[in-house]
Amino acid sequence: MTKAKPPNNESLPTSSKWMKKYSTLKESYQQSYVTPPLLGSWVTSQRTDFKKGTLLETRIDLLNAIGFDWDPMESNWMNQYNILKQHYQTYGHCHLPFECPVNHETIIWMRKQRTYKNTKALPQKRVDLLNAINFDWDPIRSAWIKQYHALKSFYQEYGHCQVSSEEVDNKQLSTWVQRQKLNYHQKQLSQEYIDLLNAIEFSWAPTESRWMKQYQVLKALLTNKTEQPTPGLIPSNLHSWCVKQRQYYKHGTLDEKRIDLLNTIGFDWDPLKSNWMKQYTQVKNFYQQAKQSKVEITDYPPEILSWVERQRIKFNEQTLSQDHVDLLNAINFNWNAIKPTKVSNKKIPWQKQYDALKQFHHKHAHCHIPYNYPPQPSLPRWIEKQRFDYSKGTLEPTHLALLNALNFSWHPIKMVWLQKYQALASFYEQHRHTIVSLTDSNKLALGIWTARQREAYKKAKLNPSQIKLLEDIHFDWHTIGVKWTV
Repeated sequence: MTKAKPPNNESLPTSSKWMKKYSTLKESYQQSYVTPPLLGSWVTSQRTDFKKGTLLETRIDLLNAIGFDWDPMESNWMNQYNILKQHYQTYGHCHLPFECPVNHETIIWMRKQRTYKNTKALPQKRVDLLNAINFDWDPIRSAWIKQYHALKSFYQEYGHCQVSSEEVDNKQLSTWVQRQKLNYHQKQLSQEYIDLLNAIEFSWAPTESRWMKQYQVLKALLTNKTEQPTPGLIPSNLHSWCVKQRQYYKHGTLDEKRIDLLNTIGFDWDPLKSNWMKQYTQVKNFYQQAKQSKVEITDYPPEILSWVERQRIKFNEQTLSQDHVDLLNAINFNWNAIKPTKVSNKKIPWQKQYDALKQFHHKHAHCHIPYNYPPQPSLPRWIEKQRFDYSKGTLEPTHLALLNALNFSWHPIKMVWLQKYQALASFYEQHRHTIVSLTDSNKLALGIWTARQREAYKKAKLNPSQIKLLEDIHFDWHTIGVKWTV
């Protein structure tokens, strides 16, 4: 093969021009080792000529003398590799903690190497270098196998896999065991993992005695009660158990005998639907009474007012299911915003109502007054009127400014969602994942909320802005797998 001949002097830039640019680069290197933007194309041409073998030796020597980087992509790769190699030599592994900001760039680089290898775009030379420091190509699987070996050791010592969460040393393993059962019943566990767990006689359902114990507690609570127990009124472990029974039932993995037992005590398989229908029935009865009395349907009772407002908000955001829309249309539901009665608001001056709200805000640091507020019964309705006027653009600017000074919420339902989101964002900042356990009583409300977001997402009931906010904190739409930070 004939070696390419260097271009003649006439085709090269004049020596003075080349030296001028070289001198500028040299000066920049001496100060910060950064290429000036104006020299970007010139630097690229030097590398291209060098690669083609057409760069004069004298110029190669000059550039080498100032530490010129002939292949920055290779240099950057080796720089990240050496950082990881140093960590491996110090700690014996390549798992960098994500909590440390200095590791973020290297962690991203590590993820890219896995992607390149999976797509067969990583050169074998680099694969070999990473293998030399025991680089983990699949950290999620490694984390699973690590927990599996811990469970296998437990099985070999005790002869079973029923790990108690009451023992501090086994709490993490117990949580992992429960997650495998949940993933199995949701058909989200690979056959390989199922086979490994079956090999150590893994029980895919809680023991009958433990199940019956929870069942008897629930049966006692439901006896002589007309309503299902709410999360705040029952132990967190019992609530978590009820949630699991509904999940197993939904996926068709709950034993028929257990279904029959739960049916005999009136177990509610879909409390969200039941609660909605309960509120709907109240609204329906109110509409029928108002129609019989020939009263205008505007002055809603406090016990249904907030529910009515939520349905309007969901309808406007297009997150209300068509079934619910049809049921509400069947009773000629008024989809317009609530317009409070004029009589009650004429009796008390605007400023007096505002002062009462200001006093409430000073005491509680918010403006969320319950609809049944004995100290000033007209205040909740006055608040609704302010929101109504604001939605119509008829609220006086001075009134708007005064209410904003109290951090007044013009869209309370949206605000509640954002408050929960902020709590989840804080949880993510602390734990680097968004899987909130329903067994932690301190996080029960947040865990239920995250579960509802996943359900709403599956049913296409989340609006694009909510989806984007959740994805900004890497929200886990499926509770498959285990948390792992590389």
